[in-house]
Amino acid sequence: MKARVAVVLGSARSNGNTASLVGALAKNIPLELFDLNHFQIAPFDYQFRNNSDDFHPLMDELLGFDIILMASPIYWYAPSAQLKIFIDRLSDFLKQHKSRGRLLRTKSSGVIATGSDIYPPDCFEQIFDNTLNYLGIKNLGMLYYGCEDEAQFDADDPMILSFASKLAKFNGSEQRHLTSALQA
Repeated sequence: MKARVAVVLGSARSNGNTASLVGALAKNIPLELFDLNHFQIAPFDYQFRNNSDDFHPLMDELLGFDIILMASPIYWYAPSAQLKIFIDRLSDFLKQHKSRGRLLRTKSSGVIATGSDIYPPDCFEQIFDNTLNYLGIKNLGMLYYGCEDEAQFDADDPMILSFASKLAKFNGSEQRHLTSALQA
């Protein structure tokens, strides 16, 4: 059974370079896009006064996928504010919704990013590497393109095809078995 793939897009521009890169990837592998611009997600709050925002309903939907990719342009060596807030809110699952948080261990993830440099700064990818490692989420790596202005991506580009192939080869059955065991 093929893995189900979700992409969480965190960008100031819903149709910017990062979204275009996701679109090129989508021509090679079925995926579902979740644009954070369409959700109201408040920053993490130690008193959990933000439980009525869109984060928990979004996570309920995302937990149904085998692979949850995070997509962001690189802003000042870091992910966008939208995606950073989303990542910070994963803390809800460490503090308040621990049983749902354990389900994250059954997921795989990776990063799709664009930036103005030829290569991404190491500190950018380290944010995701450390976060995924801490949460016990399998890291599938990063698809990155350095680009300026309005980039056009070819779905047949070798880097896009390689990343799509990695996702297509992923078999979500192992993760689904673990999910069933954690829910029991």
